[in-house]
Amino acid sequence: MKEDKELYYSELGKLPGFKVFKSETNFILVELPKKIMPDLKAFLTGRGLIIKFMDEEILNSHLRITLGTQEQNRRVINAIKEFVNK
Repeated sequence: MKEDKELYYSELGKLPGFKVFKSETNFILVELPKKIMPDLKAFLTGRGLIIKFMDEEILNSHLRITLGTQEQNRRVINAIKEFVNK
């Protein structure tokens, strides 16, 4: 799980406007530009990836990504990178 967290920190942390918070839990909290959230959600859902898009007032520009297997984590990271880089 530690390796997967580091992968999220390093890969998503490089994306413009993204901030990945360090975590001691089984999920990663990611802040991102609020304006891309609806399109990113549709993009990920279209690829069968279910991510929690926070809607609480204080966290309404954040994702909560539960850690999965290494393969699942890489799939999520690659999909988010693909969306941002398109």
